[in-house]
Amino acid sequence: MGTISHEALVISGGEAERQKVLAIASRMPQNGPWRQEWERLVSPVLKSLTNGYEWFFVAPDGSKEWWDTSDQGNEFREQIGAALGADVVWVRFGELGIAVRAYGQEVERVER
Repeated sequence: MGTISHEALVISGGEAERQKVLAIASRMPQNGPWRQEWERLVSPVLKSLTNGYEWFFVAPDGSKEWWDTSDQGNEFREQIGAALGADVVWVRFGELGIAVRAYGQEVERVER
């Protein structure tokens, strides 16, 4: 048994920021006899319906806490925050969850 904590990132940014994240993913350590494909966790860039905003998503690693993959996933997310010069706001949820991260000129909140 173990604890699972799904930790995902939603990043406001376009292809330039996504390429930085993919570069970090390509440098992540490889575990055991299989290849950890960290790049698979990075979504394509999504564009808003108006005003040209762009976002992309970094999916959770799916590992149990304290496993090597989980520790490496934590390092991956920390490196992303540092490389993008951005604060990382943590919202944790269990097996099924929807997190809403609202931000902008008038709003700054996290809902679960």
